[in-house]
This record gives sequence, structure tokens and C-alpha cells, in this order.
Amino acid sequence: MKNILIVIIISVFITNPSLVAQVYTPFPDSNAMWTDRIFDPSCNLTAECSINQYRISGDTVINGTLYKKLTKSGYLIDQNYQYNYYPD
Repeated sequence: MKNILIVIIISVFITNPSLVAQVYTPFPDSNAMWTDRIFDPSCNLTAECSINQYRISGDTVINGTLYKKLTKSGYLIDQNYQYNYYPD
């Protein structure tokens, strides 16, 4: 009886469609940019403190492994809603 129960439980897990692996999406290796915004109530008049942009800009090979360079630039927002750009 225990063996039949184990077989039933295993077959339920194997045939369950929610247990199928996700589709692989490769990480972009060029022409990609991400933007994030930092929100913080301590920024006084504006709750948004900065807007950051990340992009892939160049690569290097070390011991046969390819590494991508990720750079960050964006804007710092002051209390007077002035956007101050900072470069890569």
C-alpha cells in the first residue's frame, strides 16, 4: 500500500504543469540600459533622491573568461528639484 501511495505522489509531481521550468532568457550583452529610481522620505521636499542608469560598455577577458563592464550614470535630485547629472 505504501508503494502505491509513493508512486501516486511522484506521478502527481511529475505531471503537474506548474512544476515546468521557466523559459531561459539570456542576459543582454549589448545595447542594454537599465534605469532605477531611489525613493527615500528623508529627501525632504521630493521623495525621489536619484535616477540611476546602468549600461554595458565594453568587455575584457581574464583567464579565458569574458567579463562585461557595467557603468552607472544618472541624476541626483536636490531639495529644490534641481537635477544634477553625474557621468559614468
